[in-house]
Amino acid sequence: MPWPWRPPYPDHEVRVAAAQAGADLFNAQDMAAAQSETLEGFRKSLPSDEFEAVAAESAKIDCSSFDFDFLVEDARRTAAPAPLQFIAQIDLADIWATGPVDPDIPREGRLLLFYDTNHRPGGDRPADITGARLMYDLTPVSSLRRASPPAELSAHKRTAGFRPLRCVLHAGMWPPCFGSPEWNACEIKARAEKAVE
Repeated sequence: MPWPWRPPYPDHEVRVAAAQAGADLFNAQDMAAAQSETLEGFRKSLPSDEFEAVAAESAKIDCSSFDFDFLVEDARRTAAPAPLQFIAQIDLADIWATGPVDPDIPREGRLLLFYDTNHRPGGDRPADITGARLMYDLTPVSSLRRASPPAELSAHKRTAGFRPLRCVLHAGMWPPCFGSPEWNACEIKARAEKAVE
């Protein structure tokens, strides 16, 4: 199958504006001023020998080298299509072999997960779905071939591939998602809910 690419993020202007705001907030001058202010607070609250140790460590931090413009450039790349990084392949027959699972899960094939590791959408915005693909594949095992990732994935250091790793599945119980209707149906007392939070 063709390697999955994401389209441009539909909210790319918002992402660029947020990155620019972050770069502006953490500019070298303001960071140096905050460092100086923090150090002055330590001078007032610490004994002189402890303060000297803190001041020596603080002097090692060069705020003039702080530059977060790369975040803005990174965000600008959300306006263009890009290949997604391969994250995982899950054999559904292996899932069924571990123990009872949801009957809606197919008994054959595999799930392939691809994700935008460069921009790492968190899932808290509707447009974040742009950066992830979950594919159901029924290709016979005898026909499977390892695909080479597109060259564009190695164009940026943060999109480097992952070392292949085989995972072992184990059956287990997991509580319902906190705050879900299933969780609320459990009638767990407030004391127990605090422990889970």
